[in-house]
Amino acid sequence: MKESNPLQLQPMTGQEMHDLTKTLGLSKRELAQLMGVSVRTVQRWSNDPRFEIPGSVACALRAFSLLTQTGHDFRSVSRINFREISEV
Repeated sequence: MKESNPLQLQPMTGQEMHDLTKTLGLSKRELAQLMGVSVRTVQRWSNDPRFEIPGSVACALRAFSLLTQTGHDFRSVSRINFREISEV
């Protein structure tokens, strides 16, 4: 039996993104800054089902959620550290 990986690049709905950002205490502006996109892009992901949420964003939000669930502060991982970690 194959184990499921919660960080897979599975599609994410706007509702799931909204729920995760709320749980993480992220505003749309903060999410935009973390993902390197405009606030308008985050609004489109949230409100317009025609806009697909990139797998990398879904994966990052799910990873942030897992970090939070295990007592870690996802905000302590800087963009530079995140790049270094992801290149390993």
